[in-house]
Amino acid sequence: MNKVGVLGPQFTFHDLAAKAFLPAHEPIYFQDFNAIFSALEEGLIESALIAVYNSLAGSVGHNKERIAKHYRLMSTHDFPIHLCLGAIKRIELNEIKQVYSHAMAIKETQKFFQQHPYIIPKIDKSTSESITKVKEDKTASTGVIASAEAIEAAELVCLKAHIEDHSRNYTTFAHIALVQD
Repeated sequence: MNKVGVLGPQFTFHDLAAKAFLPAHEPIYFQDFNAIFSALEEGLIESALIAVYNSLAGSVGHNKERIAKHYRLMSTHDFPIHLCLGAIKRIELNEIKQVYSHAMAIKETQKFFQQHPYIIPKIDKSTSESITKVKEDKTASTGVIASAEAIEAAELVCLKAHIEDHSRNYTTFAHIALVQD
């Protein structure tokens, strides 16, 4: 089974996209894009699935440029991004005081925050770190924005699904490999 590098851990959008588009590949999880690119260079993985564009936020880092200069593009895939508000237990939305998530997820849910101005968004390094923070904190008034799959896997409760600003929100992922000499 070919190993494909993705941002991890399990249930990140990179992981969900890899499972959807590259089901015959074994996902190998990394903490950041630099680690994935290094693993490709070192031959630890055969390929990688890297986010290059989001329909709401635009380019993802400098990934597209980096790929064009140094890697072989094997395919691209558009993956729908749907976001949920999760918490440790079922409560009313007006009881939520703060919500943790990755900066991109916060950016993709601005209408939700406008409709609920009493909820303070807190930017975290990743949605998975936000989930861990909410689980460890155990404060009912603290929420997280992540995929429904990640919220369910963490045994949290989805208080509100599809809170993304646009229902047609998607991220384009590039499946890449090293250029063969």
